[in-house]
Amino acid sequence: VPARPAKARAAAAAAIRNCCLAAGSDGTLGELLADQALLRSVLKPVAGLAHPDDRSKASPVKDDDCDVRTALAEAVLALAATEEGRAALWSVQAPELLRLAYEDEEDPDVCTALEHAATLFLEGAGSVEEVEEEEGEEGGGKAAPAGAGWANVEA
Repeated sequence: VPARPAKARAAAAAAIRNCCLAAGSDGTLGELLADQALLRSVLKPVAGLAHPDDRSKASPVKDDDCDVRTALAEAVLALAATEEGRAALWSVQAPELLRLAYEDEEDPDVCTALEHAATLFLEGAGSVEEVEEEEGEEGGGKAAPAGAGWANVEA
């Protein structure tokens, strides 16, 4: 909710991230993934859009707080770490939205989460921990090789 103070938005985003991280172990993953409106709501503050076609309707409006964008990008990463999560995210065109978000993102923490998510979408498997280990070996950061990022994700 953009009208809320930055601290409240960051706390809410962190809570959403934590819910997504715990969803696989607490049995709520299916409920989270079944709600496409919820998935779009998580993507919009990161990408500025709820759907790639929104680009023609209005200017994208990302959340201006990098802590909010980072937490929500990490939430998407947590969901993308599961096969069911990737399928649900593909259904709301998350890879394309996140690619668009990455194109003009300047915050390194947000970029790192987006790069890790891209790796999961490209490889179609793995866990968040495996991706972080692989990215750590490659160096991570905005200058990651095209093969490890959004250049190869097709929606």
